[in-house]
Amino acid sequence: MKCQVVVGLIVLSLIFIGQVMAEEKMEGQDHYEHGMAGSSGDMKMEEPLNEIGEAVSTVTEAVTDTQSADANAPVVVGNKFCPVSGEKVGQMGKVETIEYNGKIYNLCCAMCAKDFNKDPEKYSKIAEEEAAGQSGAPEAEHQHDHGK
Repeated sequence: MKCQVVVGLIVLSLIFIGQVMAEEKMEGQDHYEHGMAGSSGDMKMEEPLNEIGEAVSTVTEAVTDTQSADANAPVVVGNKFCPVSGEKVGQMGKVETIEYNGKIYNLCCAMCAKDFNKDPEKYSKIAEEEAAGQSGAPEAEHQHDHGK
């Protein structure tokens, strides 16, 4: 989504730049026609085309940089159950999230985040299996109280 917004803004910028350059060209032709800038109405088109080419190159680089940044962004696993407690995430209030190995996992509470950090390999695997639909809610094995 971010990439689409950036590309849209870039396209609009290019359109605006093209209009400004066309207006400048028209003003330049008026100067030529009135004898202010030389003999004939021949204005070299290479200069505006070079400027447009440079603008397109800059925009292309910006889009490429944005896509590279998106490729390095963490991936949301999307698990619906806490891999530590087996509770459905969000039932106890705000969903806690934790990032591990470039992935974001959902947890039911801050206490589960502490437990997750003790064995992230185990709990990340449980969350990924649950999110992929390979299993239901994980078995509850944690030892902290959720205030029930």
